[in-house]
Amino acid sequence: MFSNKLQRLRKENHMSQEQLAIKLNVSRQAVSKWEMGTLPDINNLMKISHFFDCSLDYLLNDEDTSLKNENIYEEKKSDSKKWKEIFPLLGIVIPLIILIVLSILASIFPSPITHQLSDGSWRCGLMGFIEHNGIEPLLYFLFFIFIIGITTYFIFPVLSNRQSKKFCYYSIGTYLFFLVGWIIFFYELFTSSLLFYDFQSVAVCVFYIVCAFILTVLLKNYRRKL
Repeated sequence: MFSNKLQRLRKENHMSQEQLAIKLNVSRQAVSKWEMGTLPDINNLMKISHFFDCSLDYLLNDEDTSLKNENIYEEKKSDSKKWKEIFPLLGIVIPLIILIVLSILASIFPSPITHQLSDGSWRCGLMGFIEHNGIEPLLYFLFFIFIIGITTYFIFPVLSNRQSKKFCYYSIGTYLFFLVGWIIFFYELFTSSLLFYDFQSVAVCVFYIVCAFILTVLLKNYRRKL
């Protein structure tokens, strides 16, 4: 039972045997023996208990009460992980939903063309609607909320020092994909007279969203397998 619990705790924290050995200041062979059934001494048991924030009773008790405690522990940990993922995702999804709603409103209630750009064109479309109704501060707020959301979702797991190098590369690459696309979108929004109303712009936008969704799903599935 102890060997199974140790292996489960290690995998839930996305650690290899070598990484856990470094954290506990023991050899990788020692961790391997523990997971094969050898019981560590009391000092190492205390280290494991403190590192994974669980009781010695949970680690050593093989009775049914231990299984119940294990289920409670896993449920609490699962709930905590869900909330940690939900909040960053809200920071990503909410700005996109608000921009889509604003785009629909801009097409239904087009604003008068009153602002001329430096290239001689007139401001219209989504940005014209935003400027006419004086909601530019909302636009800046959405920009920074999205940045915070993708940073929390993709970068914070990398900083935990419990991820493989491959996962770190995938996570940082996906983050940069989101970041660059978001910055380009806002640059076009502020510098173009018309946005989202020609076929090419819509096609590029849809392609970007599909790629972003696929990258996020692949990254999430890869993280679950660690």
